Amino acid sequence: MTTQTKSRARQTEPSELNPWAMMANYNGTAMAAYLEASRAFTNGLTALNSEVMSFATKRWGYDMNLSQSLTGCDNWAKASALQQNWAQQAMKDYAEEASRLMDMASAMTQDAWHPLYESSTEAVRGLDKEIQKTVAR
Repeated sequence: MTTQTKSRARQTEPSELNPWAMMANYNGTAMAAYLEASRAFTNGLTALNSEVMSFATKRWGYDMNLSQSLTGCDNWAKASALQQNWAQQAMKDYAEEASRLMDMASAMTQDAWHPLYESSTEAVRGLDKEIQKTVAR
């Protein structure tokens, strides 16, 4: 670097706190956190989709079994008992599935937000240190 270039470079260096430059230093960390959060969210959505499809397949199997069982009933009492049992099991299954989906969604949210929280916290601490250094000058 020539003497003239060095002197121009020194003149353009900020002498006071530049928060935009400091925040730009954390872009790589933030991008990594966003990518990790995106991966966790995508994996969570895939797991939720798989769970819903598995549940639907299981419930359709119960529905088909009910239809087949009803064709073999020779009186209304048997048919009514089959339908009552089916309805009770369906209510239980749907309640359990709703609980399972809520747990999965909660875990997915935690997994997705955790890297963003950590990255933000780290960035704020780093910026705070830089501000303290600048204020101390």
